[in-house]
Amino acid sequence: MAGVRNLDARDFHDRRVETMEALLPALSDESASAADDRDHLGRLLAEAILTGQHRGRSFVSFDAFVDVALGIAPARARELAQRGVEQLGLRVDQLRQLSDETVAVFVRAETALSDKELPGTVSIVIDANGTERIRVEVDSNRAAQVLYAVGGRLSQLAADQDKGGSPSRDKGAAPKEKSHAPSSGARPRRS
Repeated sequence: MAGVRNLDARDFHDRRVETMEALLPALSDESASAADDRDHLGRLLAEAILTGQHRGRSFVSFDAFVDVALGIAPARARELAQRGVEQLGLRVDQLRQLSDETVAVFVRAETALSDKELPGTVSIVIDANGTERIRVEVDSNRAAQVLYAVGGRLSQLAADQDKGGSPSRDKGAAPKEKSHAPSSGARPRRS
């Protein structure tokens, strides 16, 4: 992930996979009580497409990621993601990989909140003109701590922008794509 340290990209990926794994039983449970979990999984899958999350663990594609890491048929995962993207307030036609800059800010901001165990949410907004934005929502009583933590994570990106560049690859950052998916951790496919 351009502009994201390898460690942060892996942590981002692993944190989200752990949450997705906890939601997988909802795929085989058609009860009303499982609907919220299916919706949550759909939102996470949509964000996985938007952020290129699969790159955090060197999967070659979203389809390979959901098939191997989660055991979900790619067509089913994309169906869930299409419902999820609408729940995120975006249109289905906006379900695509975001710019490297947007992804770097999103991943770094979310990682800052997680690492410091701070309350708040980071979300993606795409306006009618296609402009990508990141929204960080926090309670005002913790805003200073959150903004300090997020700002610290974004300082190198800001320095690069001051120099007129795009997101740098932090020392040790992974290339954008790898040519193979990890061989371990394969799961049986869920439909």
